[in-house]
Amino acid sequence: MKSHLPKDHRPEGLIHKILVPGLHLPAEFIQDIQGVDDTLHFVWHPFEVLYEDNVMNAYTGKADDPRWCINESFGQESWGYPITMPDGSPKPDETWHIWQLNRDACGWNHVSNIASVEPSHLTRIVTRLWREKLYKARYGALEWNHQMRKDDEDREARAQDAKDQQFKDIQGENKWLTRKAMENLERGITAPSRPTKDIITSYAGQGNRSKMTREITDKEGGLILPD
Repeated sequence: MKSHLPKDHRPEGLIHKILVPGLHLPAEFIQDIQGVDDTLHFVWHPFEVLYEDNVMNAYTGKADDPRWCINESFGQESWGYPITMPDGSPKPDETWHIWQLNRDACGWNHVSNIASVEPSHLTRIVTRLWREKLYKARYGALEWNHQMRKDDEDREARAQDAKDQQFKDIQGENKWLTRKAMENLERGITAPSRPTKDIITSYAGQGNRSKMTREITDKEGGLILPD
């Protein structure tokens, strides 16, 4: 079967998985990705690898400046340096990745892995790539990178805001307990009340039930705690 990958800037004749639309990935998703840019291609990663952040090809670099490359590892085409397990075997990945052929730079750029074939996940990938393409065309690659960092910061800020709001909500729900504690302090009642709960235990055929008394937990006492 003819390979779906261009021969540019990668070793020839290495064993790699051939993409079959509709079997490995939905045909519509493949068309959507190629509609974003026809230089985007799908590469099967049988195991996890370390790859160059910038362009990568079959060039291993200079002796004093080695680099990761597209090579043969464990009998298969490997797009990077394989990560191994303690026993020396490669750490499995077994997912498709999107790589972009960059002919101007004589190599390939990693774009995204496809961690799930759920429709919602595939739609997010297509949407992000379209957004990236349009943003770069309008503002340039540097501004896109800045926007990506800002999005990450915004996500962290939203996560922190959610935690802050949860704390405020919990404080509001626990106000009655706080007021009760303040009233006790004003009346000079400072000793812990140590409320208890009776637990009745029994089993089939038992004549007399036994009772165990223990202190109640914070939640049983009405206090709302964060998860």
